[in-house]
Amino acid sequence: MSELQTVLDRTVQFVTAMLPADGCSVVLWDEVKGRFTVSTSTIPNQDKQLAANRVRKSGGATRWIVDNCRPIVVTDVRNDPFSANKILGEFNIQAYIGVPLVTDAGVVGVLYAMSLEPRDYVEYDVQLLENCADIIGLTISKSRAVEELEQTNKALELYVRTVTHDIKSPLSVAIGYLNLVTSEYSDLGDDEKLEFLKSSEQMLAKSFQIIDELLLLTEIRNEHAIPFTPVDMSAVVLEVKKRMQPLLDEANATIIIPTHWDHQVLGYAPWIEEIWVNFISNAIKYGGTPPLIEIVSTETDQVIQFWTKDNGNGLTHEQQQTLFEPFTRFNTTRIQGHGLGLSIVRHIAERMNGMVGVESEVGRGSGFYFTLPKVIEQGRV
Repeated sequence: MSELQTVLDRTVQFVTAMLPADGCSVVLWDEVKGRFTVSTSTIPNQDKQLAANRVRKSGGATRWIVDNCRPIVVTDVRNDPFSANKILGEFNIQAYIGVPLVTDAGVVGVLYAMSLEPRDYVEYDVQLLENCADIIGLTISKSRAVEELEQTNKALELYVRTVTHDIKSPLSVAIGYLNLVTSEYSDLGDDEKLEFLKSSEQMLAKSFQIIDELLLLTEIRNEHAIPFTPVDMSAVVLEVKKRMQPLLDEANATIIIPTHWDHQVLGYAPWIEEIWVNFISNAIKYGGTPPLIEIVSTETDQVIQFWTKDNGNGLTHEQQQTLFEPFTRFNTTRIQGHGLGLSIVRHIAERMNGMVGVESEVGRGSGFYFTLPKVIEQGRV
């Protein structure tokens, strides 16, 4: 049982005794998943997760409270302004109060006090339940922070082990080549020396690349404010193309880029450049033979969505689900990667109030995208 579930279980027991009420329940709303995900209840014989599994995503009292951040008082369910959920009838609920649960992240759910008989609730009942909801909101925030810290610590431990290995491996190879050159210098021909030195250079460059990504990730996770300004995406992409031209030439890749974009986004140009570098390098690695890469954009009233589309083998649904998590990598026999890139891309986009995603179908290539806020007028979004 999670820390959050334990906290909710104990809290509804306390609220049931405080009011008093025949039963209390909590239902939490997950904005990202777009559904109710966690619940608990002291209503006799009601399963704790019943509400989360059966509360309607739209049209019911619970979603109305979440959307409007206001309480609802129903003294008799026969006069319920909403079409009552069947759960009420199944457990003989005749009256209820529902109040929003608010944290620093906004409305995260609803707290209910329920009665097995019609009841004329007074203002004191509503106020008491709202005070309990305030306490629960603070408790939820603390519990989620603890869970996130535990998950972060586990991820960090895995992160350190993996990255340490990834840095050591190319360094060890480079040292081996250099030792070979120095110990057998007089016996090696010029071509062999050059080959070993070039291999050492490549391994050292790979180590530096990993270190650079670590430093970038540290910068992204830093809470200090970064100045977000209007960015000319056309100029950024052209700079990235220039930077990646050797890789494009080596893979005989074709890249199609719009001649210009009429819109600007709000962000931080050096970070945006890293997103493009990662997406394009993946399109080169995992694209067809030869790779064909297309850069496009779409827009809404508020955001611009930038795409990198390739002609590769595509990804399964299962692969897409974990693609932006740390250390995810596919086709490792072909690609020697350390799996940090896409997780860094996700962090970058989120720090700039955007998001990332992928659309792919096996055999039909992949399209990776990120969004950023659109500049509406002179820096305002």
